[in-house]
Amino acid sequence: MTTRTKVFVSYSHADKDIRDEVLRSLRAVPRIKEVLWWDEDEIAIGNKFHPKIQQGLAESRIGILLLSNHSFTSDYILQHELPYLIEHAEADDLKLGCLYLTAMAEAAFMREIESNGQKRTINLKEYVGAHAPNRPLDGLDEGVRAQVYKDLADWVVGVLVPPGSGDMKELQRYELGVTLRVQRDHWEHSFWLPPTTPLQQPRLDVPDPEELFSMPGDLIDGEHLFRLLFGSDPHKSGNILGAASGMAPPVDPTRVPLRLRLITNDARLWGLPWGKIAYQGRRLAEVGWTVELHHAMGPGMPEYPVHTF
Repeated sequence: MTTRTKVFVSYSHADKDIRDEVLRSLRAVPRIKEVLWWDEDEIAIGNKFHPKIQQGLAESRIGILLLSNHSFTSDYILQHELPYLIEHAEADDLKLGCLYLTAMAEAAFMREIESNGQKRTINLKEYVGAHAPNRPLDGLDEGVRAQVYKDLADWVVGVLVPPGSGDMKELQRYELGVTLRVQRDHWEHSFWLPPTTPLQQPRLDVPDPEELFSMPGDLIDGEHLFRLLFGSDPHKSGNILGAASGMAPPVDPTRVPLRLRLITNDARLWGLPWGKIAYQGRRLAEVGWTVELHHAMGPGMPEYPVHTF
């Protein structure tokens, strides 16, 4: 059985300039540099490229898709690399992450692939991205792109060297309090850093109380729960999570391992399936999120002893 240790980068040669930026950032990390795979570095002149690429895929623990209009018109990527990466990511043989290089039509992310002999349609926005698809790299200044590459490299190292393996310090988790109250036809939010530092009280675009609680429990999914706490505007949620983590906002929720303390006296919230909380199709428990429920006793967060999860 092939040992999966590589980091495979899938890209269109037409995107060479941004590809080189990404590779420079990844190669700056010794742990990544030693296992990084992309075709120009691995395929010598005269080698047949298809068998070499298939070998690189088979040895990969992580796949990184550099998505652009060019990659979406590459027959090789669409017929060989993308189906392989999706199939094995869903089988949990590898982890798949995306970088969005250019602005792309919403429909471009919906791809029909064939895996295990079956044709089906997938949405590439459901896979982990180092930044939001509506903020493509070619529209960001150099400093913001560098932050995206840094976040990507941190994620790659976290997959290659999981917390508790002995090669890495224990995963750092951040803490955030959310006080949630019903005010007639809307929710009132207050956000806190421990112990009593208020952040802001934004009016968020969230499901109204009657709409939420009229839904059958099995239809309330993880995306509903995230929007209930942070709204549907990724800029607003990213700013809140940036304040909690100390990262430059807006911050992708899948990049912030979070101990979230929900403070409320509304008993209807206590029975919701908080373990399912998710963002863009990814369950946040997979990246270190936990949700604790507390009675609202006063401003700030309740004082409880620090404990390990």
